[in-house]
Amino acid sequence: VINIGTGRAHSVKEVADLVSTNQQHVAPRKNDLLGTMADTCRAKKLLHFEAAYDFVATMRELIAEAMGGQGDYLASCWSEPELVRELDRRLPGWSSLPPLGRSGRIRDALAADPDFLSEVLARTSPAAGRHR
Repeated sequence: VINIGTGRAHSVKEVADLVSTNQQHVAPRKNDLLGTMADTCRAKKLLHFEAAYDFVATMRELIAEAMGGQGDYLASCWSEPELVRELDRRLPGWSSLPPLGRSGRIRDALAADPDFLSEVLARTSPAAGRHR
């Protein structure tokens, strides 16, 4: 398992506050998380991964888009021309699909070939894995 994230901790309350201040607090349940932080050590070591987006800023952007009726979201890194060309080469017609169709094709490609994304990134970036 390789975790991808910023490596910075965020409490459940911090994330909830991004979504809404209208919250009802209840007693913690068994196994509730206090917060979340991805251990990105393996990603850094094996993929040379480094998060390029700020979690809070990106969450605010996603929430604003969802509130504006743009619920189908695909991160902007997936529109980088070199990456789009490689994905269209590997998954013909990928760029003409709506966001949910694009993410579904990537999911299916990963199910068929767990190395799919690593191979795509290796062909599109001098520092494989540095895509956001």
